[in-house]
Amino acid sequence: MLKMQFKLFTLVLVLMMLVVVGCGTSTKTQPNSDTKAQDQNQNSDKIVLKLAHDQQPNQGYGIGVNKMVQEVKDKTNGKVEIQVFDRGVLGNERDVVEGLKMGTIDMAIITAGTLTNFEPKMAAINMPFIFRDWDHVNKALEGPIANEVFPAIESKQKIKPLAVYALGFRNIATTKKEIKSVDDLKGLKIRVPQAPVFLSTFKALGANPTPMAWGELYTSLQTNVVDGFENSAQVMDQFKMYEVTKYLTITNHIWEGGVVLISDKAWEKLTPEFQQVLQNAAQESAKYQRDQVKAQDEDMIKSLKDKGMKVTQIPREQLEKVAKPVYDELGKQYGIESLIKEIQGL
Repeated sequence: MLKMQFKLFTLVLVLMMLVVVGCGTSTKTQPNSDTKAQDQNQNSDKIVLKLAHDQQPNQGYGIGVNKMVQEVKDKTNGKVEIQVFDRGVLGNERDVVEGLKMGTIDMAIITAGTLTNFEPKMAAINMPFIFRDWDHVNKALEGPIANEVFPAIESKQKIKPLAVYALGFRNIATTKKEIKSVDDLKGLKIRVPQAPVFLSTFKALGANPTPMAWGELYTSLQTNVVDGFENSAQVMDQFKMYEVTKYLTITNHIWEGGVVLISDKAWEKLTPEFQQVLQNAAQESAKYQRDQVKAQDEDMIKSLKDKGMKVTQIPREQLEKVAKPVYDELGKQYGIESLIKEIQGL
């Protein structure tokens, strides 16, 4: 009997020790679980915004983007991070705008020409010969464009414009024919963006405007699908278009820029303080980027000449006269007659 009681006592003692050890292990691991949860909470405080554009990382838009990304990081102590997807890896501009509207893309830089398809007032930026020079551009962007066009985009499209980066004044590059006058443009197939202002402008100039995705252009010039294209000297040099074109004609027919946009969904993730930081960073980086593009314009034209392109120029007066009907046609169509006059009067 005593022997059985001793065995029972021993069994109870062993079970108690196992319970104590088990409880001790549970108590010991609990702080580690709490620490892990705290780390996860800290990581979730960080807001990551994905920004898409189709330029090179250190040229064009990239000049401003790099500055904006760093400023946002510094001013938010790393709590807001902008991840950049450049060179068009997230799709063409129209697809990216749709992504912004749906909230699947946080931020993007989209040309005014493409945005005209979503907000007609944006056509004012691209009207032929509307800007006299770079100072005039800056006055318009910080005045009528910011005050009238930006609110229209935001209210209709659920995307918020923050600032405008520059691509610069656009010129014409051709493969086989040198352009010395407006008459030389007649019948030429010139690649243009899928935007009414560009189509109407080149129809008025007597050319055959041919909309085409930018990614298809290089090969299309090689295979004579088109006779030429129009864009800024910056872009021509950046994408090595001098390899497939021989002639550069200075026309400065249209100034083009890219609007820095953020989806409403992404904007609402930010506190008011961080919204202000992003707004300021976008505007300050845009001014810096436009100044850089302006300073580089002449250098880029010289660079293209050094790389083998023959450079000519058509007098502005000759071009303005031919393109004047575009104002009558599109000004009325888009309801921007007063906006055009306001910009011209600055």
